[in-house]
This record gives sequence, C-alpha cells and structure tokens, in this order.
Amino acid sequence: MNHYRFSIEWARVEPRPGVINEAVLARYAGMARELRAAGIEPIVTLWHFTFPDWLYHDGDAGRANYLDPQLLPRWRAHVARVVRAMGAGGARLRAPRTSPTASCSSRIWAAI
Repeated sequence: MNHYRFSIEWARVEPRPGVINEAVLARYAGMARELRAAGIEPIVTLWHFTFPDWLYHDGDAGRANYLDPQLLPRWRAHVARVVRAMGAGGARLRAPRTSPTASCSSRIWAAI
C-alpha cells in the first residue's frame, strides 16, 4: 500500500460554531505524519457525508445544512483550518468529499 485515505469529521473538529477542538486536529495531523513516516502518502477527505449538528436548524428546513447561508464561509474556514493543521509534514493530497456523485445517485435510486 502506498496511499491511505481517511476522512476529517467536521463535527469533531468544530463541535459548536467557532469552538475548535485543537486536540482532534492534532490527532488527524499526527496520523498523516505517521503515515508519511511509514512511506504511505495520506489523502485527507475534507467532508464525508455528515455536517455538524449545529448546521441543522431544528424546525427551519430552509436553513438546514446546504441551505444555510453561513455554510460556505464556515466550510472555507474549516478547510483552511485543516490545511494549516496538517502543516508541511502532513497530508499533501486532499479530496473535497467522499464519493462526489453519491448524493445525486442516492436520490435517483430513492425515486425508482
């Protein structure tokens, strides 16, 4: 094996809006460094199907996750935070999300 992909769980990194769990970021960065030290190139997936709970606005479906007007700036901040945490010795390869077509294909299968 020369590559290993793992996902960053946004809700673990930022359990509440603006509250960053630095220990979790350090753990992910440590995993990437350990993989590289073993000759395995880490690939970090930045989003794996789930959003933090705080992006689900109870009772307001018009603002939930993808529809939240703050999603894009919060996402940009999350990505920048992860990239900084990885540093020079961490993961150089990043994937924005796992299975980019899964959301569409799951809706197609649900409609059949």
